[in-house]
Amino acid sequence: MVSGIVILVITIRTVRRRLMTVQELSEMRQALRVALPIFLLIAIIASVKADFTKEGEVEAEFVTLPTKSMAYVKNQQQMYNAERAFDYGQVCELQAGGTLTVIEKDERPETLLVEYGVRGEQSGNNCPYGVIFLLRQDIFSGLAEK
Repeated sequence: MVSGIVILVITIRTVRRRLMTVQELSEMRQALRVALPIFLLIAIIASVKADFTKEGEVEAEFVTLPTKSMAYVKNQQQMYNAERAFDYGQVCELQAGGTLTVIEKDERPETLLVEYGVRGEQSGNNCPYGVIFLLRQDIFSGLAEK
């Protein structure tokens, strides 16, 4: 009789553990139902960089310049290379291999504000690192396709 009571107590404890596990599983499922859409939304937002989805608009965050080019400086403060300063509106030369990174879309349609990045110290008329300027969206997209 005593062994029967012990077995009954052990059985009741086991059933209680399983019931708690089922209850915990139910709570976990409910938490996942709430959290999963949030995680998916965060993942989608994180994967979208500077991509604009309309046809013909920017499809890359940055591009590498294949050839030299010129730019009108749009920085509000002076920008310096090793030999000279560049003020707003002055022209400087962009070097092949430099990068252009989209900062934002300008208020004018089809225009981007981009930042120039280049390795090493620049001199002469070469644009220093960090110069910002305006660039047409179609030109940026064309560079991104190359």
